[in-house]
Amino acid sequence: MKVVKFSLLLCLTLAWMGCSAGGGRPDEFAKGVEAYDKGDFVIALELLKPFAEQGDSSSQFNIAQIYFMGSEDVPQNFGEAARWYRKAAEQGVPDAQYNLAYLYRNGLGVEQDDTAAVNLYRKAAVQDFVPGQQGLASMYYLGLGVDQSYSEALKWYEKGAELGNAECQFNAGRMYQDGMGIERDYVKALKLMRKAADQGLRIAQGHVGKHYFYGWGIEQDYEKAAKWLLLAAGKGEADAQAFFGMMCLSGLGVKFDEASGLKWIRKSASQGSPQGLNFLAEMYYTGNFVERDYAKAAKLSLAAAEQSDADSALRLACLYGVGNGVAQNRVEALKWAMTASVLGRDEAVEVVQKLTAQLTPAQIAESERLAREWKPTKAK
Repeated sequence: MKVVKFSLLLCLTLAWMGCSAGGGRPDEFAKGVEAYDKGDFVIALELLKPFAEQGDSSSQFNIAQIYFMGSEDVPQNFGEAARWYRKAAEQGVPDAQYNLAYLYRNGLGVEQDDTAAVNLYRKAAVQDFVPGQQGLASMYYLGLGVDQSYSEALKWYEKGAELGNAECQFNAGRMYQDGMGIERDYVKALKLMRKAADQGLRIAQGHVGKHYFYGWGIEQDYEKAAKWLLLAAGKGEADAQAFFGMMCLSGLGVKFDEASGLKWIRKSASQGSPQGLNFLAEMYYTGNFVERDYAKAAKLSLAAAEQSDADSALRLACLYGVGNGVAQNRVEALKWAMTASVLGRDEAVEVVQKLTAQLTPAQIAESERLAREWKPTKAK
């Protein structure tokens, strides 16, 4: 499942948070804020530090921001950023808790510590700070700093969704769609995704299109599917580009248009989308809409298979098995057939059986080792 990750960008907006100016002169604080807004960090530090040292949380947070970002006159210093974020975080400032968690997640200015990050995300999350809820949900989803729990991840995504966050709405929708941490519920999945799509989240728009295409949680409607997929594709959503391209080539929901179909699929593949890579590989493999080219089919299939695309893994097994587009290598073929089976292609079982019958026990053991050690990569 592809999850929209919570932003790795920190909350870099200057915090006011009802500053009391720590007992100092309010005009000095205002001048510090003005200097910050102008990017004059030297003056901002000079004016805000007295308030920060007196315990003013907004000044502490803003000083941390300055050290995190750095400038020509104030060198970036993650250690100092962490020190000042911590002071503000200890006073309950959710922005500071979230940003300090980011530093712990990435080992910037502090020793990398996922457990500490989880604790800080939680402190921000219980204050209904949506980035903190996203961060905590992601840690539960991935099992970082905490035991993996899809149900806990869903719980925190839903909290963010209730507060209107589009990314949380989409991620919760995907979990309902895929039945992760909850019984699969296409109706609820579509409802959440539609909310995110209506806010302009392109990945959600693409998934709404797929729901209409497959009839998941709603009556099947190819025209509406095409409408949503094109909307997402036009914004650069790679999987939607591939899917809409195939609709153009099949004439489903839109008029048959070979040129547009190929254009969208190539756009998708150029972004590294496993869906686009797989569709294009299949064209070169079969010779549909393009001149047959097994070498290109093999190259594209490998790029998609490395991202856990089962169809491409099975295609690679066939190409290696007979030596089309690559040097014949039945050990490698069996590895990919086994991988395709693990990834969910039922047809791969028969290919595994056929290849196993052609190999020695030592070769089979080698294929099993290669399949066991194989790890998927991420899209570029």
